[in-house]
Amino acid sequence: MRLQSIFVGLGFIVMSAACGRHDDAGQRLDATGIVVGADGVTPLGRADIDEYVLYFQVADGTEIERRFQQDVTEPNGIRTDASGAFRIEAEQLALSYDWEQDEYVCEDVCVEWETMCELVTEDVCVQVCEPVTYEDCWDECWDECETTCYDDVVCDDEGYCWTETVCEDDCTQVCEPVCGTVTEDECWDDCHQETYEQCDDVCLEIVEECGWVTRTYTSYPELSEVVSTRAEIHLRDSDGNPHIVAGETLEARQAKDCDGDRCEPLNLWEQRDRFVVPFDL
Repeated sequence: MRLQSIFVGLGFIVMSAACGRHDDAGQRLDATGIVVGADGVTPLGRADIDEYVLYFQVADGTEIERRFQQDVTEPNGIRTDASGAFRIEAEQLALSYDWEQDEYVCEDVCVEWETMCELVTEDVCVQVCEPVTYEDCWDECWDECETTCYDDVVCDDEGYCWTETVCEDDCTQVCEPVCGTVTEDECWDDCHQETYEQCDDVCLEIVEECGWVTRTYTSYPELSEVVSTRAEIHLRDSDGNPHIVAGETLEARQAKDCDGDRCEPLNLWEQRDRFVVPFDL
């Protein structure tokens, strides 16, 4: 079958997803959030947060979403410390997103088939066995041992001595011939030829069919392709009602390892946000 594809522009982004492994290996996140009250100053300590959501916008305009339900100190959730801060660390950030593209595809399709048959002859073998009895002789062997014992004087580090009886075995293998009747299977292949009819479907006419199809691809952007971020937290007020609080970005960057004037980008994203909660927790 011949398959021909013609790409016609880019389609549109369909979703944001973490699709596991590609060239995103080792992308990490170190995010810190500061949660304060409605006055913008008072830290909200020991506050429970249902979820921390971080959106990455990459160079082509796509926004990738990552959600977190636990922080560094709380394996069962996210909770601020006495200063109103919480911290999120992720070892596998794995930025990726799916997108669609319309393609004009042509393929060869068989429109007329014929079944063609022929006689095939092949050898078929079956293993056949039957018992055979004969006289044979063999050696039967065993160990004959003689035990010798003697008394030995043993002393410890403090000069106390006592007598111990030590025994040793001296063994010799003894064999003698034994004759008798032996029965075992003797096997061989019993072969014969079998002839049968083998049929195959053969294509007599092929035509080319073309049409538009939508295909999905996955892209894996590097951290250097991130142009902006935005963060939000999901939490509940004192009555249990859910709320979403958008963060004010204080710092968002790809971390670097610098030695003097020379810096190398790391596969680590550093994020720092401030969240003002306008209701009572």
